[in-house]
Amino acid sequence: MPDLALGFDFGTSNSALAVVEPGGDGSPRLLALDPARPGSTLIPTLLYIERDGTRHLGYAAIDAFVRLETGRTILRRQVATTREIDTVFGRELVRIDVDVNQPGRFFQALKSFLADDSYQGTNVFERFYSIEDLVAIFLGEMRRRAQEELGQSIDRATIGRPVHWAENDPAADALARGRMETALRAAGFEEIAFVAEPIAAGLHFARTLDRPRLVLVFDFGGGTLDVTVMRVGGDRREVLSTAGIPLGGNTLDEDIMDARLLKYFGEDLRWGEQGLPMPRQILDTLRHWYTIPLLNDTRMLAFLDSLGRETRQQRQVRALIALVRGNHGWPLFQEIERAKIGLSKVEQESINYFAEAIAIHEPLPRRAFEALIGRRVRQAERCIDGALAAAGVEAGEIDFMLRTGGSSTIPRFQRLLAEKFGAEKLRFQDAFISVATGLALSAAGERADLLTAGADRPA
Repeated sequence: MPDLALGFDFGTSNSALAVVEPGGDGSPRLLALDPARPGSTLIPTLLYIERDGTRHLGYAAIDAFVRLETGRTILRRQVATTREIDTVFGRELVRIDVDVNQPGRFFQALKSFLADDSYQGTNVFERFYSIEDLVAIFLGEMRRRAQEELGQSIDRATIGRPVHWAENDPAADALARGRMETALRAAGFEEIAFVAEPIAAGLHFARTLDRPRLVLVFDFGGGTLDVTVMRVGGDRREVLSTAGIPLGGNTLDEDIMDARLLKYFGEDLRWGEQGLPMPRQILDTLRHWYTIPLLNDTRMLAFLDSLGRETRQQRQVRALIALVRGNHGWPLFQEIERAKIGLSKVEQESINYFAEAIAIHEPLPRRAFEALIGRRVRQAERCIDGALAAAGVEAGEIDFMLRTGGSSTIPRFQRLLAEKFGAEKLRFQDAFISVATGLALSAAGERADLLTAGADRPA
């Protein structure tokens, strides 16, 4: 039996798989692989590992986290353990804080850590998982489900990758690619090909064109912004340039937290006789949902308890303690994301989160949101300009401006593109599936040749 062609879009926020089956008409088909949402062809790139080793992926990971984690009281205790010093001196005994009633570990945005050489992995209930192990768990389960759905073994795949995992850091890029390849092989894939995600989206779009046209792809997802300039249509599949930066929807969520919500957790408080400010280290930790648990440390909680006694702004301190002890970071950021997405349709949203001592009602007008992401819009424009310059073309020469990725639906970025290329040239491709289907087309044999000598080489 001829091999089917599998395209795997392993995204920061969501993942998707598509196939081109042998003997068919060559059109890609998306697979629905999340039993928790049988009708969905998207699966959130989430992993939850319970204490007994049970693993949940996608929407099931969300359900497990909400059921087992949100709102529980965290009980920390110091325990003795050993850690390796080096190969000469061996191991030493240390005491660490442990959440003794923790039911599981929750992992989001694994793709974002692939380029970070400071993140090797983590201990999950006395078992060490490298970043490659964690990614392989997700990839391997997706492969297993796809094999079950299709009734055959899957040994080869074309995998999407950002143009750059890290900005201006070739070593980090190489590290991320190597880690991804290790994870894919551990998941059971024997034959692997990488294709840059905006190029895959361009291959999908090429099928709609009867003659070659100059297209700029603006792929703005949860973790990265990727841009490519291509000449596609008819039998042409040519890449003139690529560019990419680590800017995504998650960054915008963090900007909202920083600009609008830190005040609920003591950003402006003063404490002690000298009127000292909240330590910046604490506020910086609150900016990312996944770093908030780092504050759940015996000494830090003791400091926050004392802080509450030395300030008039006790409500904010109580809210901060509840945020940390009650594991509310992830659901709070989900509410931030909900409001951000809502602003693509309405002029004003509100961020509302009420749990324990946390009481947030923060109106967020679209114009205020657009003001706080102004520097991100300028970053995006510089990325576009870099791709145009590398391709040797002007904005006016572009025939179609193709946007894809969930964050590309944000009105401020749509206006940027309309102002730069003309609203009549804008085309929208399904925000969440075009990369996966383009990858499947690439796996089936559609190539995009890199023409410009100055272009990045993402594949």
